[in-house]
Amino acid sequence: MKDTDKAPGAGRILGIGVGIGDPEDITLKAARLIKSSDILICPKKDLGRCRAYQIAKQVIPEVGDIETLSLEFEMVKDEKERDRNHREIYRTVKELVNNGKTVTFLTIGDPSVYSTYSYIAELAREDGIETLAVSGISSITAVANSLGITLCEKDVQLHVIPDTDDIESALFHQGTKVIMKCGRDMRRIKEILRKRSGISVYAVSDCGMPQERCYRGIDELPEEGSYMLTVIVKEMEPMDHFYAEAKMDLAGYDGKNVIIRDIYGETFTGIAEYGGRDFLECEYGGDEDGIFIEDVLLYNSQIGSIEESAADGEKHDRKNL
Repeated sequence: MKDTDKAPGAGRILGIGVGIGDPEDITLKAARLIKSSDILICPKKDLGRCRAYQIAKQVIPEVGDIETLSLEFEMVKDEKERDRNHREIYRTVKELVNNGKTVTFLTIGDPSVYSTYSYIAELAREDGIETLAVSGISSITAVANSLGITLCEKDVQLHVIPDTDDIESALFHQGTKVIMKCGRDMRRIKEILRKRSGISVYAVSDCGMPQERCYRGIDELPEEGSYMLTVIVKEMEPMDHFYAEAKMDLAGYDGKNVIIRDIYGETFTGIAEYGGRDFLECEYGGDEDGIFIEDVLLYNSQIGSIEESAADGEKHDRKNL
């Protein structure tokens, strides 16, 4: 819905993105509409710990004079329980709107990206209540800019991963992966990322805040991080002289000592364990066969060359793409 003044006596629901930490990222439009709000909805009763409220207050002192209503937004995975929570919040907000109030959800990042406001707005529209979302800077782009890297170029796809439950299969999507709010599961994520070849890993914790910290490479990642930690996984560019569409016959290397160089220029040595296409598709979501070297899985298309290595270090039976 367009940003217009509300009709006399009519209430409405706003979802306003305040960015992820730096108060200077709040737009002029967001500031104007926050000032005109009757009630601000905050996810925490302790406003000192409410990140969105504190971001807005730094550049909009008037928020201190606006009535606030604290509604706990429980992050639950059970769909039925989550729906009950949203409907309970909506009933409270609906009563205020029916009394002519402009009710504003202050949203970390952008209200269109995994926000409680989006669920409430959907229920409100079903009842014919006016809603308006105002864009804010999302962690997806803010983190990349803090790192000084690009998310997408040419035909590279972008995949946003909101939780870590199915992280292993999600990482097999082609393109750049952004793992959001994953600081509490960093130990497991690091173990999973170490099994992948041909990737560059970056992360930022508390982006836009005074305590912001950037990480480059798996080894730099903390074992535990803040809740507001975002990881970016980018695929390396294949080396031109290795890249080809041909598939290699890998089954014959099962159980043998091998040296593998992948298409990104990395080298792996050890006992090869062959993984057939059906097995890898079932277990990892892949669509081709591959070789395990210890905990690292190399798909057929990722292998630039493979050669058998005798126990004494002698090399033979070399194959190249």
